[in-house]
Amino acid sequence: MPSSARSRVAAYSKELDEKIAEANAKTAALEMKLRTLYAKLTDKKEVVRYVTEKADAHCVITDGFVRHHDAAASAEDVGPLPESAESGDVDRDSGIALSTVAATAAENYGKFHRCATALKAWEAWYPAVKETYEKHLTEEAIR
Repeated sequence: MPSSARSRVAAYSKELDEKIAEANAKTAALEMKLRTLYAKLTDKKEVVRYVTEKADAHCVITDGFVRHHDAAASAEDVGPLPESAESGDVDRDSGIALSTVAATAAENYGKFHRCATALKAWEAWYPAVKETYEKHLTEEAIR
């Protein structure tokens, strides 16, 4: 390979490496911020500051709520109500505290935001790399 081609490949490679490093740094910073935030929000000591024992005692998390929540969380249909629903089974106390629901919701939102951050990073990375690739491809075609 002639030295001019080697230098163009090296320049292209360097530019791609810089764009990838920049995207990785932004993603790592966001990921750390989210991990720190959601570690705090899901910490039991933090949760009970906002969802107190009194709130736990006054709020009944029903079996129907748990069933509906779990179906949504697993992206599945809730399915038909059990025949015993008419007798109030869906309204039965699940024994799950409101503070547990709050911590679980915070954890789930944290996972969502980490996935969304990763997706946004890929969405930013691809056009930057594509632009660099096409620029160098066009420069090669001109030569």
